[in-house]
Amino acid sequence: REVGYHMARIPLTKEFLDNSYPQSYVDLNFSSPVATVKDGTDVLMQTVRTDRAVNVMQSSNKVHASAARGCTWSTPIGLVHEFSDPVFARASEKAIVKWWTGRGRFEDIPVGYLVSADKGFDGTSGNYPRYNPVIHPAFLTGGNGAQFTEEQIDWNRKACEMRYTSEVVFARVKKYGGLGGIVRRRHFRYLRDIWAWAHGMANYYNCLQMPANNDF
Repeated sequence: REVGYHMARIPLTKEFLDNSYPQSYVDLNFSSPVATVKDGTDVLMQTVRTDRAVNVMQSSNKVHASAARGCTWSTPIGLVHEFSDPVFARASEKAIVKWWTGRGRFEDIPVGYLVSADKGFDGTSGNYPRYNPVIHPAFLTGGNGAQFTEEQIDWNRKACEMRYTSEVVFARVKKYGGLGGIVRRRHFRYLRDIWAWAHGMANYYNCLQMPANNDF
């Protein structure tokens, strides 16, 4: 577990974020630089039938099966720099963010830098110690026939596409970290270790976005 922590819980610096910032993000002209891409995933678990409380807590509304849930933060180039411990999937992803950000973490995200997330993390800016704005796909509220302009639709689509890196990170975690199948009950006690190691392994692969200031 400790090896995984060292490989995938990495302190961020403004210099590193600026030097590794992808050209694709520069081209989209966000209001401020994006520091991290936030997402959550579920890992299937064997259903516990002998304990009703555990059985209920395992229930996932994402995969509609028994699962564990965790959140991961990765830089725009696809480097994991923080991840929560896995918990039973009954916990919402917002609740996991509130729990994990309340443990003295994320002080290293520079003031004003953005957190990219999906709509499920709307309203979580206040959980971060520096109140970093959380941006997510735009959606209309209200009626009166409100519509996005063509330019807004195009920008929103491109911004959403940039989040593919978080999905690739999870694919690597599951495929190469040993979490692609169902975690058997006898292995529950090792889940935190496997989870940490899997995130560390995900950082051993090539960058998913090319930094704008690269010279190679």
